[in-house]
Amino acid sequence: MLYSTALTALLALPGASAQLNKLAQAAGKLYFGSATDNGELTDTAYLAILSDTDEFGQITPGNAQKWQYIEPSQGTFSYDSGDVIADLAATNGQLLRCHTLSAAERGRSTPLRQ
Repeated sequence: MLYSTALTALLALPGASAQLNKLAQAAGKLYFGSATDNGELTDTAYLAILSDTDEFGQITPGNAQKWQYIEPSQGTFSYDSGDVIADLAATNGQLLRCHTLSAAERGRSTPLRQ
């Protein structure tokens, strides 16, 4: 993702430690979070920043918990990709926020749900 790469580069700069989650909480917000996808978790610099609870108090799986990944073929369910991100959040003491658990695939309903 272009934005993740840019964010990683920006936060890796000397003196760019804004502690976004701490600032959000000081302003009365519950957390400052980030969305991520499994492929991004192989980047160690990115993972270190994402796991820093001073920066991010919450993680949202970008695609791993969407229908086409949970049930790739009818009757075959796999939560493995989503579990990786959920486990990361739990290990770090971060909140997990999910979205679009049953969103239509690319704007249309999948045959499995019709």
